[in-house]
This record gives sequence, C-alpha cells and structure tokens, in this order.
Amino acid sequence: MDQKSSSIDNEEVLKIYLKRERRIIGIDLENVHHLSGSKDQRPVYVCGEDVCGRLLLEIIGETPIKQIKLILNCLIQIRFTPEQSQMKRRKSIFGDYFANQQTKFAETEIFFDHKRLTEGKYELPFRFQMPKNGLPSSMKSPNGLIKYTIEAFTVNDDENLNENRGEKEIILLAPLHDSKQNLRKAEKTFQIIDDQNGDGLLRILATLSKNSYCPGELVSVNLLIENESNQNSKCYISIFQRQIISSYNKQQTHETMLVDFENQNLGKTRETISIGSNQTISNGIVQIRLPNNLVESLESSFIQVKYFVLISIDESIPSSNCFEIPFLVSYINSKNHFDNSNNVPTLSPARAKVF
Repeated sequence: MDQKSSSIDNEEVLKIYLKRERRIIGIDLENVHHLSGSKDQRPVYVCGEDVCGRLLLEIIGETPIKQIKLILNCLIQIRFTPEQSQMKRRKSIFGDYFANQQTKFAETEIFFDHKRLTEGKYELPFRFQMPKNGLPSSMKSPNGLIKYTIEAFTVNDDENLNENRGEKEIILLAPLHDSKQNLRKAEKTFQIIDDQNGDGLLRILATLSKNSYCPGELVSVNLLIENESNQNSKCYISIFQRQIISSYNKQQTHETMLVDFENQNLGKTRETISIGSNQTISNGIVQIRLPNNLVESLESSFIQVKYFVLISIDESIPSSNCFEIPFLVSYINSKNHFDNSNNVPTLSPARAKVF
C-alpha cells in the first residue's frame, strides 16, 4: 500500500471516530428577561446579575468527559465606511469588518465529584454572575457590533476542549451613570446681523428635564429665549445619535437625526419655535419622543454611542449657529422595558442528573 492510500485510510478512520464520538450541548437559561414590545427574543441580562440555567448534555461514544467549561464571550467588530467616491458597489452591512476583538470576560467550570460522565443524557444546573462593570452594552448598527454569547465546552482527560459546543446569544445591558447628577443645560448667545435695522443679540438657554432617558420616552426641553435684535428668527430643536468608531490611529464619526415613528409618518423631523423681534420667551417647552429601538449610551475602546439635543437658529445642518446638550439613553431607567421574568431557581451544587 502506498503512502497516499494509507493517508486516505487514516482520514476515513478519523471521520468514523469523530462521528461516533460526539457531544451535543444545549443551554437552557431560566432567569431571563426580554425587552418589552420587542420582537427580539434573545435573553436580556444586566451587569452584576446572576445567570442561572441548565446544560442539556448528550454524550455519544466511549470517551468520558471530566469537566465542562462555561464561558461568557464578547465579540466586538467595527466597520469603517469608505469614501463615497471610492465605493464601487454596495457591500452588505457586516461583510467587510477589518478590526475586531474577541474577549473572554467570565469563565466557570463544572466538575463531577471526581467522576467521569460516560455515554448518556445529562442535565447540569449552573449559576454564575455577570461582571459588575467594565463591559459595554450589546449593540448592532451598520458601523459596529458588540455581541455576547454564553458558550459551553466539554473537557476530556487529555485536557483538550471538544470541538462540539453549546452556544446561546444574549443581550447585555451595561448602563452608563451620570457622575454629575445635575440637570443638563447649556446656553449660547448668537450675533444677529441686520444691515437695515442694526445688529443685535439672541440668547438661548436650554434645560433638559433629567439626565437619562429610556428608548420611547419623551425628552422635554425647557427654553428661555431673549431676542434683543429687530429681526424675527426661529429656533430649531432636534435629537441626534453620534457613533464614534475607533481603531489605532483611525476614527470615524457618524451622526443621525432621530425621528420617532409617529413624527416620521407626519414628515416631521424636528421642532420649531418662532421668535419675534425683541421678544422674550420665558417658558418654551418642547417635547420630542425617542425611537423605541435605540442602542444604549456606551463607551468602549472601539465604539462610542452618544446622544444630544441640538439647538440651532439655522435651518441647515450642520451649522455653526448651534449648540448641544448631551444626555444618556438607558433601558434600566424603567422596569416597564422588561416583560415579567421567570422566578430565579434555587440551584444545588452542579451534579449530573441522568435521564
């Protein structure tokens, strides 16, 4: 028998062996939340929360296992958009990432009291705690992706991880906190140029009702406007999301005006206040509803997501005659954003239950 035939025979033997030696792992999470009103059925967890569940394990073959590793894995991918003049064709949203980072944030191990699990079906309870801080929230956009998965691997006596694994994708919420704890406000004085009636000043002070909002919530802006010019003017109020994508020495910023579904149907993209000459508006209140499907505010090495109210006296955007008031977006501000969670089970130390 020549060397080539021997190599083929060995490959066939290996394929038969791998077919006989299999591990089938299912992950069943028990203390889960879901985002209320969302079609996304991925389980939702908050930093610092306990994760409880069961591993459903089926061993096929003669090789026993001594241990299972359970890992919380984070994948971060970013995509830099090429210049419009350089784009020859439209690419799929997640088809051309070139910078990514995959990190293992938590790991727990399940042992079997110095025993080995042999061929059969088993149910293995587990519990571990999400890291309390240092993680960004899950997100997905045309510019980036932050994805969390809970993964389970079996370990044989030779300490090798088995190729078969169980995997469950989750949504992790890691809300940012406002350290200042004071009302968000900003002001600016504009120079109004009027060749016929003389120049004048226009002062605008804008204050938000609070520092942090939930998706779908009304953002209330209180405006104090003092027009000391002889010219009529207008004040435009809108809300923006800013995504900053960074990798090494390269950075891109993407800004999007946010329009809720109701106003979008009406063709209304922002609020407008008319200001008469020499007029003072002492209590101009404007309310704009946030869309329901927003990503949380987040800070990470690769991706930042920020939100701000833009106050401008120019209809065109961008403009130098404007200023911003930043605020946070978080799902944790209201329990109404979660459906009823299942009761958290009380789990005994990990022991294999044989079916």
